[in-house]
Amino acid sequence: MYDVFLLVSKEVLRDIKYEPEVQGIACIPAFRLPYPVYSVAICTDNIQPLIDKYKVDAIWEKNGSGEITV
Repeated sequence: MYDVFLLVSKEVLRDIKYEPEVQGIACIPAFRLPYPVYSVAICTDNIQPLIDKYKVDAIWEKNGSGEITV
């Protein structure tokens, strides 16, 4: 099971997908935006290092309160 999903741009996806905590990626069609959004599935209890290292557009925690804008 995944702990957290991060929404990132295509540029960030190029680098973050090689992190050991990343367990999967998906492209989400964005019909209202001129570009797709990329979802990165993370398996870790500490996502702070990834948030500090990369520009993350949004975070969704499975057991948390929902979506948090960064």
